[in-house]
Amino acid sequence: MRALHQKPTNLDFVILSCFVILITFQPFFLHGEINLYEVGLYLPGINAVLDGMIPYKEFFHLRGPFELYMPAAMMKAFGAHLGVLYAYFYLGTILTLLLCVLIGKELYQNRYILYLMVPVLTARTFPRVVYHIWGGMRYAFGLMAVLFAIKFFKKEKPSWTFAAGIAS
Repeated sequence: MRALHQKPTNLDFVILSCFVILITFQPFFLHGEINLYEVGLYLPGINAVLDGMIPYKEFFHLRGPFELYMPAAMMKAFGAHLGVLYAYFYLGTILTLLLCVLIGKELYQNRYILYLMVPVLTARTFPRVVYHIWGGMRYAFGLMAVLFAIKFFKKEKPSWTFAAGIAS
């Protein structure tokens, strides 16, 4: 019982990360209906980037150019098809959850609360039917900025604020 009230360790992060990856494992993420809203937002801009066009100069995009360049780079590497975009969303969602676990490890003072937080976080943020319709990488970089800010408040090194600014 005393071990549950100790500060979380890196081993706790590894165990909880494995839990998150196994719980959210979805081998059939490429199957199902095509979400025309998300495809309509991303694919025209990605296609334009792959054709050498520049966002906001040669075509309009609703969000920042980062949301086009990352999936376009994946499509350049793995092939320009819808499955790569869905893999980008899926991997971004998993990365977001792993960063949440890492932030929890930094914030919570005892292991018991961390081990309670992770299943609730996973259940609330990873619905089994809509994991491929949001830009997880966008949230992952925002959480990375939060993590770097937490590191700054704990260690008071200005380089962490610089890293938080870069990530945001």
